[in-house]
Order: sequence, then structure tokens, then C-alpha cells
Amino acid sequence: MELENISEEIVLTLFKKNPFIKRINLDKEPQIFQFLTTTKANLKDKTQMRKIFKSAFILDSVDTLKYLSENEAEISIIEDRDIESAIESDSINSLMYYVENVGLENINEEMKLSFLKNKKFAERFNLDKEPHICKFLTTTNSNLKDKKQAKKLLKIALCCDSVDTLKYLVGKGAKLSSFTCEDIEKTVEYNGVNCLVYYVEVLGIENIKKSTVLALIKSKNIAFKNKLLDLGLDPHIDKNCLLHSSLNGYDSSIESDTLDEILNFIKRLLDAGCDLYARKCEILVCSIGLNQPKIVDLILGYSKKPYPKIGNRVQELIFGNKVDLVRVILSHCKGVCENLNYFFYLNRRLIKTEMTKLLLEFGICTSGKHGMDMVKYAINNKEIELADLLMKFNNNLDYTDVKLFRDAVYIGCTSVTEKYLQNQKFINDNLENEFINLCSKNQNSFIEMIIKCYTSSKKLQKKNSSRLKVSSLVNIKDQKLLEIAIKNENMEMINTLLEYGAIPLPEDKNLFLYSIKHENIDLMNHYLQVLSLNSKAHRDIICEGLAQAIQYTCFNIYDSLITFLSEESPTKRKKFERKKTTGEGKPKAVEVSENIKNISQNIKNDTLQQACNVGNVEYARKAIEMGADVNGIEPRTLCNAYVSKNTDILDLLIENGIEKERIKEYEFVKVCTEGNFVKVKEMVSEGIDLNIYDGMQRINTRKDNLECQLNIFFYLYLQYCFSR
Repeated sequence: MELENISEEIVLTLFKKNPFIKRINLDKEPQIFQFLTTTKANLKDKTQMRKIFKSAFILDSVDTLKYLSENEAEISIIEDRDIESAIESDSINSLMYYVENVGLENINEEMKLSFLKNKKFAERFNLDKEPHICKFLTTTNSNLKDKKQAKKLLKIALCCDSVDTLKYLVGKGAKLSSFTCEDIEKTVEYNGVNCLVYYVEVLGIENIKKSTVLALIKSKNIAFKNKLLDLGLDPHIDKNCLLHSSLNGYDSSIESDTLDEILNFIKRLLDAGCDLYARKCEILVCSIGLNQPKIVDLILGYSKKPYPKIGNRVQELIFGNKVDLVRVILSHCKGVCENLNYFFYLNRRLIKTEMTKLLLEFGICTSGKHGMDMVKYAINNKEIELADLLMKFNNNLDYTDVKLFRDAVYIGCTSVTEKYLQNQKFINDNLENEFINLCSKNQNSFIEMIIKCYTSSKKLQKKNSSRLKVSSLVNIKDQKLLEIAIKNENMEMINTLLEYGAIPLPEDKNLFLYSIKHENIDLMNHYLQVLSLNSKAHRDIICEGLAQAIQYTCFNIYDSLITFLSEESPTKRKKFERKKTTGEGKPKAVEVSENIKNISQNIKNDTLQQACNVGNVEYARKAIEMGADVNGIEPRTLCNAYVSKNTDILDLLIENGIEKERIKEYEFVKVCTEGNFVKVKEMVSEGIDLNIYDGMQRINTRKDNLECQLNIFFYLYLQYCFSR
């Protein structure tokens, strides 16, 4: 169907569908005009003309109204109901066109109120303030002596909140007492408070019917209700209705200025002795429902006894996470807290963190069975934040529950761990075993955490220090923790224990040797500090470390130990520092002291042995200078030096008088390796030890003597078998 064929009867219906008019571009001029005038209707037909004119008026199409007026349409066609429809549709252009053609003074009294209630219209004609409102309402052809006409204007003035008009009409003999309760209710709805105040001032509150007074106090204008009190309104009227209806008409988004006004009004009523408990505490229920903690705080401040079912209401607020409201109520109603322990524990999963913190602030689930159950729940579910909150509010623990302590440690919950470590009985009964158990399991992070927690709980942190020193815990059971860490070769734990004050024992030789093997200078320094060079046993331990240092090519440590042994004043020791070392280290020139001279022969020989094993001729020479016996080393050392082509070691051992028998063994290995079958047979016949040569491992891969070496190997093997 084309637009021009749409019946005038359904035009208004279509135009009420906003998406439709936008879709066909009929939401503005001149499209509306074209749509309304493109029709087969006969404009000379007054009935058709009236329909189109009314449609144009309601649809705010002034172009159409002007066009139809040029075609003999009259403005008088517009009726009151058309004006109402235009006002409802906010067709401000049509309304202005109407007034311009009719004149303000000729507007029907029944319609004046409707015109004034259209804000855009009122502003356009300056009818939004006095005295213009009064002039508009009183400029009329109506006979004011006619009581009906006067009463109509009175009602209009009342609803328009035009005090000037009321005064004018009263001056003309109108009676304010003619207002019905319904008129007052409508004025309250329109917030015509100025006229209502004038109405009460003229008649007197005591002369107004109770039903009308009740209509007046339904206003949500606090300033107006305060004025009523000033004019003598009984604050206790209708069973304290004024108090309990104070929040009627408001929602939760009350502005701060309005809220202050409401608070002052409620306080005024409470100070006047209004009964809080009347009407089922409606004012409290309403203020809670609107989430207004300030109002609730004010009301509860005047309470003298508990409110019925307040506990149930608090539970609802907890689920709703209304933190401020709950805080206010719990502050005033102490008895509610006692009944929330089980509720809190039962619904712990549903309560948010902020609310949880608040409940704990008030001591709910911070002690007793429910308190401990809450802690177990937090630890078992790894809710560290909850556990921290529980500890913050001084939750007592069952210190015999060692499992809970372990679980707290394993999830890294420091707050619960610290709480346990503040209890001396737990420390005395369980801490050492738990600590040792963690060390045995190489739980490094937990060990450090417990040390820190223990320190914090004992307030042993040193001022101006970034590290904590806690010797009492890391030195339990005769330094067993260090012993365990060394046994497990757990360097990280060793460093942690030392950092927090672990003190090695002199007899813990393994710790010292371990420190050398892993070049842990810090550990070695700690150990050396507990030794005394005046003790032969202590000196022997250090000397044993010399061989260990050479074995692991820790030449820097070897030099440091030699220096340490050579100190004349062992009480003024300097700590050794880590230095980069290589297998090619050269010994420092250190004068041989009495302590070094007194090193046992076995240790001297062992030092020489290790130097030979690693092929370091300089340190081997140093060992010899220290008194090592070249004949005290292992029988195969010379042979190994030859096989590894370390001629410097060979020369050193030979020039320092190694036994002929050792040289003979070396020569045997040499001829076997070179494939000299004749010489081998000769030396075998002379009774050389066949075990010296482990043939298959010494076979040279050169092709020119491989066959010869194999022959030697099988020959020696047969000789070995026959000799058994």
C-alpha cells in the first residue's frame, strides 16, 4: 500500500510507533506535511478536514496546520481532548500555534492547568513563575462571582502552585475551605507546596480535617513537612505516621543534600518522642530496604530495646554484601553478633571477602569451635586471604593440632604459621621435630618461611638490617639441621641455615669437606670460625681439607687453608673470599710454619697423591716441600702419569727419589704400551707384578702396534691364569 492511500483514521496509530516513523523518514518536517496532505480526501468536506487538522495538531506539524488554515480550516476545530493529546505527545509547536491564534486569555479554564504543566510551553510563554502564572489564570472571561467558575480557578491555582492566584481569588471572595481532600492529594502529587503552606496558614492546622491532614503529610517534600510541624502539626499524628512515612517516595539514590534534610527531620521527630516501635518499625525497615546506613544509625541510636527479627534481617544483608548497613546494625545490636557464629561458618562460601572482614571485626567466628573450624576450612581450601583475616582478628588455635600447622606451612600461609610459633607449648612439644622433618624432605622454601615466622613472632629482627638472625631455631639439637642439609647435599638449605645464624660444630668434619668440594666459601668460613689452631684435632681436620681442595682443583681454597694454618695470631682471622680458580692454579709462596710442619705424614702424602692425580706439578712440588714422601703415594701413580703423558709429574717423582721398584713398574707399563713384546717377556720372567698393567684399557689405537699390543694382552692374560 502506498503512503497516500493510508486512511486518515489510522494515521495517529501509525505515528505512535516511533520505529515506524523513523523507518519511513516521517519524524520531521516537511515529510510529515507531505504525508498528511498527500491524500484523496476532499478538503472541502468539513469532516475530512477536521480529521486531518486534528492529526496535524497532535503530530506537531505546523506546516500542515497553516496549509489547512489557508484552505478555510478553523482553529476552533481543536477541542480540549486534542489539546490534552498534543500535551501528552509534547507537540510544543502545535500548542504555540494554537495560543498565537486563540490568545492566552481565551484558553479554557479546564485546559490552563494542562498548558502550565507542559514545561516547554510554560517556559516559552514565561509562565513558569509568578506573577505571570497569576495573570494567565486570572485573565479570563469567566464570571468570578460564579462559585463554580471561581472554584475551578481555585483548583487550577492550587495545582499550579500559584499563591498569587489564590490570594487574588480569596480577595475576590473565594473560600479555601472549598478544597476537598482529593484536591489536596492532587496538589501534593504535583508538589504544590507553596499553595499548601498558604492553605494551612490561612485555615489553621487545627481546623483542617484529619483526612486532609493525612493527605498533606504524604508529601515527600521534607521542607514542607517541617513547615507543617512549625504550624502546629502533631508529630505523633495517626500512630506516628509522620515518622514512619518519612521515606515514602524515595529510592536508594537519595542525594546527599536531601539525605541531610531527611536525617534532620527524623531526628526532630525522634527528639519529639515519636515511637520507633510503632507500625512494626516501618521507618527502620524502610531505611534498611533503601540501604541508608546513616538513617539506620540515627534510628538505632534512639532505640531502647531489640527490634523484632533484626537477626534475620542482618543475615539477608550479609548475603547482599551490604557492609555499611551490617556494620551499623552490629555496632548497636550486640546481641545479634552472638547468634551469627554458626550462620557465618555455615555460609562461609557465600559471603564475600569485605563482609567476611567485617564479621571478623565484630568477633564472629574468631574463637571457640566455629573459629577453629573456620581456620581449618581456610587452610584445607588454600584460602590464604581468609586465613590471614582470621589471624588478624586474633583467632585462637588448637595448638595440639600439628596437622593444621603442617598444612599451613605447605600452602605458604605465614599468618597461621606465625600464630603457632607464638605459642610456647607448641614450640616446646612439636617445633623441633617438624623443622627437622622439613629439612629431611628438602623443603627449602618452607624452612625459610618458618624461620621468618619464628623470628617475627619472637620480635628478634635486628634494626637497620635486611636479614634476620635466629640462632635459637637453626641450631636445634646440636646443629642437626646442617648435618641433614649436608647429607642431602642441599646447598640452598645450607646457605639459608647459615644466613639465619646456624653455627657448625668443630667435629662436623663432613660439613667442612663438603664446603671445599662445592667451593662454598661462606660455609667454610663459618666452620673455620669454630676451630682452634691450638687443637691438634682441629688442625688435622683443616689439613685433611688440603687434600680435598687439591682433589677438586680448588687451589684458591688450598692456598687459603695454608695461610690459615700459618697464622701466628689465630684470634684475628680474616674471612676468605671467593676467587676464580682453574685447574692450572699456582701456589702462593707461603713460609712453612710449625703448624704446617706438624701436619701428619699421611695427610702430606695424600696431598701429594691428589696433586699427582689432577696432574698439577706445582702443587705436587709444594706437597713434597711440605714433607710428603714420594714413596708414600699409590703404586700406580707413576704409571698413571706416564699413560696420561704427564712427563712433568714423572720427572718430579723420579728426581725426588721414588723407589726403584716403582720405576720398574713404570718401565713395565711403558714397554707394554709401546708393544715391546721381547722386553715384556723378559720382565715377566724376572717376576714383575702382572696386575700393574690393565691391558685392554692401555691398548694404543695406533695401527702400527695394535696387533702387538693384543698379543701382549693375551700373553699376560695367560700368564696370569697360569700363576693362579
